[in-house]
Amino acid sequence: MPLLTKSRLTAIPSHKDIAKLTKQFTGREWVFKEIGNWLKPGNKSFFLLTGEPGSGKTAIAARLTQFSQSETSLHPDFTPGFLSAVHFCSARDSTSVDPKNFARSIALQLSGKCQPFAYALKDVGEKSVNIKVDFRIQKAENSAIQALVINNLSVGGLSGQEAFNRAVLDPLTTLYNQGVDRPFTILVDSLDEALTHSGDVTIIDLLSKLPSQIKARWILTSRQEPRVENAFILLEEVDGLFLSDPEFSQDNRRDIQDYIKKRLTQEDKLKAQVAGLNLTQQADQIAQITDKSDGNFQYVSFLLDSIANAKRSLSDLEGLPEGLDGLYYDSLQRVVDLGKKDWSTVYAPVLGVLSVARENLALSQIQAFTNPSDQTLLLNGLNDLQQFLEETILNSNHEEEESYYRLYHQSVVDFLQKRSLIINQKKLNNLYYLYPSDWNRRIADYYWNCYHLTPDKDWRECDLYGLRHLNAHLNDLATVKKTPSYAREYGERLSKLLINFNWLQAKLDATNISALISDCDYLSDDTDVHTLKSVFELAANTLNQDKTQFSGQLLGRLTPCSPRIQQLLKNAQNWQAVPWLRPLTASLTKPGGRLRRTIGGHTSYVTAIVLVPKNFGETSYAISASADQTLKVWDLDDWTAIKTLKGHKRAVRGLAVTPDGRRAVSASEDYTLKVWDLEKLTELRTLEGHSDWVNGVAIISWTLDKKKLLA
Repeated sequence: MPLLTKSRLTAIPSHKDIAKLTKQFTGREWVFKEIGNWLKPGNKSFFLLTGEPGSGKTAIAARLTQFSQSETSLHPDFTPGFLSAVHFCSARDSTSVDPKNFARSIALQLSGKCQPFAYALKDVGEKSVNIKVDFRIQKAENSAIQALVINNLSVGGLSGQEAFNRAVLDPLTTLYNQGVDRPFTILVDSLDEALTHSGDVTIIDLLSKLPSQIKARWILTSRQEPRVENAFILLEEVDGLFLSDPEFSQDNRRDIQDYIKKRLTQEDKLKAQVAGLNLTQQADQIAQITDKSDGNFQYVSFLLDSIANAKRSLSDLEGLPEGLDGLYYDSLQRVVDLGKKDWSTVYAPVLGVLSVARENLALSQIQAFTNPSDQTLLLNGLNDLQQFLEETILNSNHEEEESYYRLYHQSVVDFLQKRSLIINQKKLNNLYYLYPSDWNRRIADYYWNCYHLTPDKDWRECDLYGLRHLNAHLNDLATVKKTPSYAREYGERLSKLLINFNWLQAKLDATNISALISDCDYLSDDTDVHTLKSVFELAANTLNQDKTQFSGQLLGRLTPCSPRIQQLLKNAQNWQAVPWLRPLTASLTKPGGRLRRTIGGHTSYVTAIVLVPKNFGETSYAISASADQTLKVWDLDDWTAIKTLKGHKRAVRGLAVTPDGRRAVSASEDYTLKVWDLEKLTELRTLEGHSDWVNGVAIISWTLDKKKLLA
C-alpha cells in the first residue's frame, strides 16, 4: 500500500499555533518599540529583524501576529488587524518556502482583509487561464451589504514569480491605480529558511525585487544570513534590529530572567520543583540558567521543558553546559544513557531521516525509511526523543488519525549536522553528528527499491512525499563530492527517473508541469534530459490546462533520437489511464528549433510584441499588446509576466519602445495612444486627437530634449 502524506499549508499559523509559539511570552518591549516607530508613516518599506539561532525571532513574529489577530488591543503600539497577512517559513516544511504557496498564502489573506483586493484578484482569475479563483457572494455579517469571499486560489500552472506577480502584485497595482490608499503591512518570518527552496526563484527574490509602485510594508525576520541581508540592504529601503547585538545584552538578560520567573511561577510541573527551594536558591538557579543561556531564549525554553518533563532537576544544575549546542549535546547524552537503547540503531535513524526531510513525516514513513525490526522499539525511541520532536495528529485520506513528526527547531538540525562543537570554550567531536547523505540515501533507497525495482509496483502508487521530493534527495546524493562512487550511482538513478514515462506522468498528475521543468535543471548537462525540458516548455501552456495530453505532447514533439527517448515514447504510446488521441506522427513543434516556449496570459489575440534591449544588445524582457485591451511585460529568463499594464478601453493595435528602453507607446482602437514608464511600469499620459482607430505607432526620434513619434 502507498504511504499517506497529508499536504498542509502550515505557513499560515492557526490561532492554536500562535498560542503555542507565544506561550509564556515575556518582555521584548524594546523590540516592539522599534517596530512601532517604524510603522509610522514616512519610514522605509522593510523592517528586518535579525538574530542568532534561538534568539526568539519567531516568537516575536508570533506575538505580533497575536496582536493583529486579537479583537481587542493587546499593545498600545499595535492596533488589531494592523497586519494584512503573515507567512512563516520553515526549512522543515518545503511547502512553506515554495514561492507559489507564498503567493497563494498572501493573496488569500489580503482578499479576506480587503474587499477591493478580493475583486481585483477575481478579475485576474477571469482573465487568465493559469490561475483559478473560487469565490462566492454573501451578505456581510450584521449588514445588508454583499461581500465577495475568495474560497480558494489555484496557481498550480504558474512559476513562483508569475504566481506572485498575478495573485499579489497585479491586484495591488489595480488598487493603487484606483486610488485606494489603504496601508498593507505583511509579516514574513524566518526568511533565511526560504533559501532551502531548490528552485531558481526564492521568496527572498520575490520581495527584494518588488516594483517601486508597490507600497506595501514588510516586517521580515531572519538569521544573520548575508544572502538575505545583502538582498535588502542594497535596496536602501530597510530599517532593522539585530537582537543578538551586545548593545542589547542587558535587555535580553532582563527578558530571559522575567521569562524564567514567569514559567517557574505559573506552570504546575515547574512550580512543584520550585517548592523545594528557598528564595535564595531560586534566585541562584535563575541567575545560573540566565548566565548559561548567553541571551538565547531557545536554550532556556528547551531546558525548562526538560525540567518540566522530569528529564532534569531544577535543584541539580551543576555542570550545565553553556550555549545551545552544549545543551543539545548534554540532553542527547542523557536520552541515550537513561533510555538504555543503542544510539546508532534506535535514535540516530529517527533523527537522521527527520534532519533531511522536506516535510513532516508520518509515523508509517519513519518506520519505512528506518526499517526497524521492532515497531514497539521505534515508538519507545520516539517517546525518549520527545523533547527534540514536534508531533502533529492529522487525518489521512481514509479519515484515520496518524502522527506526523519533525524536529522541533531548525537549530536541532544545525546541531546534528555539525562535525565538531564548541562547548564551555572547548572544541570536541560531536558524537551525535549525522551525515546528511546517509539519511538522504535511506529515503531515496526506500522509494527506488519499492517502486522502481519491484515489478508489481507502479509510480502511480507512490505517496505524495516521494513524488514531490525524491528527485531532490537523489540530487543531494549526486552532488556529494566526498563520495564520488555514491554520487555517480545516484546521479544515474536521477537520470533514469527523469526519462521514465511512468514517473513523469505520476509526478505531473500529483504536481504540475513547472515541477517537471524544475527537476530537469538537476541534470542540465544530460542531452536527453535537456531535450525533454525543451519539450516540457513547449507543452507547458497545454499541460497547464489538461494533464491527460502528456502522452500526446511527447509523441507529437519527440523523435526516437536515443535508446532512452525511444523507450520513453514506447511507454507513452501504451498509456491507457484515460481515452486519448494518439498522434501517428511527430507533427507538433519539436525541441531544438527557434520556438522555445508558448507563453499564455492574454485572453485575446496578441497584436504586437517588442523586445526591450539592455546592455550589449541582450534582451531582458518583452512587451506584448493584445486585443484584450492590455499590455504585458515578460521576463524572458523565466518566462513569467512581470506586469499587466491596463488603461486602454478597446483592443491595443500597435506598440513601440524608445531606444533607451525607458518608455513604451501603445496605439488602440479607443482612438488614443498611451505612454508608459517601463522603469516604474506605470502609465505616464494619454495622447488624444484621432477620430478613429489608431492602428500603429513608431518612434521617429527620441532624445532628451526632442521626442517625436508617428501614429
